[in-house]
Amino acid sequence: MSPEREAETASYWGRHVPVTAALSLAGGLLAPIPIVNAVAIIGVPAMLAVLCRRRGESAVMRWLPALVPLLILLPVAGVRIFAVWPLALVVTAIILEQALRLGWEWRLTTLALALPPAGTFIGLWYAMVGEAGVREYGAQLWPAYADLLDKIGLESGTFEAQFEQSLETIIYVLPSQFGMAGIMTGLMTLAVTVWWLQRSGTEPGIGLEPYSCWELPRWMLVPFGVCLLSIATGGTVARAGANAAIVIAFLYFLQGFAIIWYSFEARGTAGWIRLLFALLAVIIIWPGLIILGVVETVYPFRRLMAGQGGDATEEGSDESDSSGGPPAPR
Repeated sequence: MSPEREAETASYWGRHVPVTAALSLAGGLLAPIPIVNAVAIIGVPAMLAVLCRRRGESAVMRWLPALVPLLILLPVAGVRIFAVWPLALVVTAIILEQALRLGWEWRLTTLALALPPAGTFIGLWYAMVGEAGVREYGAQLWPAYADLLDKIGLESGTFEAQFEQSLETIIYVLPSQFGMAGIMTGLMTLAVTVWWLQRSGTEPGIGLEPYSCWELPRWMLVPFGVCLLSIATGGTVARAGANAAIVIAFLYFLQGFAIIWYSFEARGTAGWIRLLFALLAVIIIWPGLIILGVVETVYPFRRLMAGQGGDATEEGSDESDSSGGPPAPR
């Protein structure tokens, strides 16, 4: 590497990577929503893994023993609970560093990176709030909500049962929210790390497919179907199945979104249309995207779009759009 290039990459590391890591940590810790709070665990593991990758050593492994005593030596129980955060950060960094060094497949890396944050979210939530805490908060919130209903001319008593049912539904599906937060954390951590490494002139060792090529394997339909069927059994099995089904449905939502995004990229759709679609997808049309993702496992929409693009150009062309769009998923 030339001295100019080396100075440029060193400047990028020194100025951008630590700052964005600190911002993600601060922003995530301040956010009260689990799937947003996932941001807190992105920056620091990515920064540690990038540093190890650039130096060519497994320095992260040396830091874990120094953090473990925090869980025992801190005298205040509440503070000791928060020590789980740095522990989770370092464990995530160790997994990420190993994945980069050994060249793991990106899907495996994502799932491995999802475990520490998901476990941290669940542990902290049940230790500090728990289901009883949510019910207590709902009981405190109801009087103000009932007063608002009365002021706008609605009988609050008729809505009390619905309010309590909504609260129980939220409690019922909370485990799936932590699971989705963990998966999004794993994806974002890996994506940020690969981007940082590429920008700083270091080979990541893991190849990320374009998001427009996101595709679940067909066998995922089997656990999805089993989880849906288990809901009819009732009890703990039904709750576990329902939450697992929500997490898998979230993955199919990402696939359905990727199908539309693929068509946008292939056609060169304007950015404001993509932004509008993203907003509608999150707020309104997400059930349709879940269905679209499931259907694509048997009806390959993107392969057909790529094939039509190839036929429009020349016979025997690769799986890309005539406008230079992305390759179809394999």
